Amino acid sequence: FAESSLMDRYASGSHSLKAEQLFADFLFSLWTQLCQNEYKIPDNCSLSKKYLHINRSFIQCNKPECVDTTIEPPVFRRCVHDKKNSPTLTHGKMGPVLHFVWKDVLKNQEGKLKDFFLDVDFICPMIPTKDVPKDVMHKVDYLFEAKPVGWLDELAKITDTYGVETEELEDYFRPYTYLCRLKMISPGIVSTSNSEPFMREESLTGVRKKVYLALKILKEITGAKITSYRLKASILKVFPRQPDKMNIGEAVEKVLNHYTKFSGRVGDLFYGVSENMKMKGFIMADLTYLGDCMIKLIKEDSDSVKLLSMAVQLACKALLTHALFIVSFLLFQQLA
Repeated sequence: FAESSLMDRYASGSHSLKAEQLFADFLFSLWTQLCQNEYKIPDNCSLSKKYLHINRSFIQCNKPECVDTTIEPPVFRRCVHDKKNSPTLTHGKMGPVLHFVWKDVLKNQEGKLKDFFLDVDFICPMIPTKDVPKDVMHKVDYLFEAKPVGWLDELAKITDTYGVETEELEDYFRPYTYLCRLKMISPGIVSTSNSEPFMREESLTGVRKKVYLALKILKEITGAKITSYRLKASILKVFPRQPDKMNIGEAVEKVLNHYTKFSGRVGDLFYGVSENMKMKGFIMADLTYLGDCMIKLIKEDSDSVKLLSMAVQLACKALLTHALFIVSFLLFQQLA
């Protein structure tokens, strides 16, 4: 990366990357545009001009669900009790996050208008490098030895992409230039890892894309603690070729039965129900019927069981471009 003049300020004398400075500058650049320069919604975006609410300041919520006090300084998250009291711009481990709110644009079942929420994640730019990626155990060893703040959480999210081969990559020339990914595992601590791009845009298409969307819906229902990156890697490992002859439920089952190097069986993370589902009165999601593209949702106050299509049909009809939030919206409309 030192060959680029743009990167001179981020290269130390030993030709290593000043990761913390690069990550901080990326966050600051977005904050500058949105907050300091008070970004104005273009006039030709008539819907957003009228309904989109940009909140540049907010009252910090000190309840345990909304602030992490295990690190110093404490990190305030988006308020789960009052989404209207949340900033438009926050940050996650991979980069800035925009929380958009369009006021009074959707009708609920009673016909009253409600807000529409949409989160947009940014990833800190990946830096081209000629350093060959090291085995993931190199990162594991570093975390165990250095034990930086947040190391246990980061250890649980390490994804081994070795062996990912799909038909889309068969004729793909292995790169001479690799990518250095940046991740802020805790305030002021940014980890780096070089990787060979294991996935191209064409990899997550067709049936694989439907399987991925179905898994994202299951994640929303069960509250599974698994990253989208790991889900994608698992799908590509299980299905190096498109599972065209399997129904979506069977394909999802196969991915859930896949064992990862650091977290065991993927399906073991998909248990229970999410907080959103609990608020709707559900206490369990039974995945026994996945092979038939069905799941069983059990309510606390009733002996009756709702059989719900895995929303794969909804995905096939409604989706492919607007993806998860459309399907999730349709799904929860059925559950309400």
